[in-house]
Amino acid sequence: MLRFSFSILRTFLLAFGVLCLTMPIDAQDVLGDWMERQSKIKRVIETVSPCVVAIEGGCGVIISERGHVLTVSHVSGAADRQVKVQFADGSFAIGTTLGSNPNFDVSVVKLDGAGKWPHIAVPDLSIPSASDDASDEPKIRFTATRLSKVKPSLLSKEARLKKGAWCVAFGYPLSFKRGHPPVVRLGQVQSVSNTLIRASAMIMGGDSGGALVDLDGQLIGISSRVRSQADANLYVPIQVYRDQWEKLLAGVVGKPDERKDTASERSMRPWLGIFGDTDESRVRVRRVQAGSPADDAGLKPEDVIVMFDNVEMTKFSDVVEQLKRLHPGDKIAIEVNRYGTLTDLTVELGAK
Repeated sequence: MLRFSFSILRTFLLAFGVLCLTMPIDAQDVLGDWMERQSKIKRVIETVSPCVVAIEGGCGVIISERGHVLTVSHVSGAADRQVKVQFADGSFAIGTTLGSNPNFDVSVVKLDGAGKWPHIAVPDLSIPSASDDASDEPKIRFTATRLSKVKPSLLSKEARLKKGAWCVAFGYPLSFKRGHPPVVRLGQVQSVSNTLIRASAMIMGGDSGGALVDLDGQLIGISSRVRSQADANLYVPIQVYRDQWEKLLAGVVGKPDERKDTASERSMRPWLGIFGDTDESRVRVRRVQAGSPADDAGLKPEDVIVMFDNVEMTKFSDVVEQLKRLHPGDKIAIEVNRYGTLTDLTVELGAK
């Protein structure tokens, strides 16, 4: 049997070699590029996966040996709160949330305790030493007004990414069982600005805070949110974290810039503030954003949305489609099944 298998393999390799030798030059180049790309993707997955963690409804990326974790503000929530962090091998650790800026959707969590954590090094990002953490000096505090005036620096290396560049996204979508290595998606960069990267590497509920890397394994962005189009997956460039770094370490938590709350902004998109998925033809709420319209109305994780604005819901995409027909400020009725009890709620949609 072994001789038979070896014979088949030898025949295949010989045929493959002849094919490569007789293949047109252009086709050989394409095949070579494809094989090189596959090799890079494999190395990236092996290197990055241990550094991507799950954080209570979202994700994070460890970027220092001492356990500094980049995530987004809508995942981290308030400062000085403990969060459970799960690794790709299923193990757990406890982290403490530091600062965040919701205007850019950036935040940092610090893993508690000493340890040499797996991490992705980020160039030009200063990591404090253990003695800095032990300092008795009071933390710097900034007002929300000063925080909102922070301007991003000139285009970083990440912001100069070319359209069409290949990238790899890592995350822990809520619809997948956690305690395993992160889900990996390949995509291409669609557009880049100082504050946003748009890519076709898909983001799902629970992926927020995950890593976006190039094929050299460099961390170029952090998963933020997704729009209705398949390629409209939005990531925060790493340069934004560099710009906000000192304030994030100092525990600064800003408020959304109220100056943006104009009539034109309010007319853009209605905001509910839930993450969910389809669970056996039921719309299951997995996470509710703190301070969101859904939170104010009393929606809870694990609620099943039965009716949304008097329309029966059977999958989470139904909720998304229904929201597109509504406007910020609309008051809608939501009927939920909460552990077998039907509950009627009223939500006033916000703007985002």
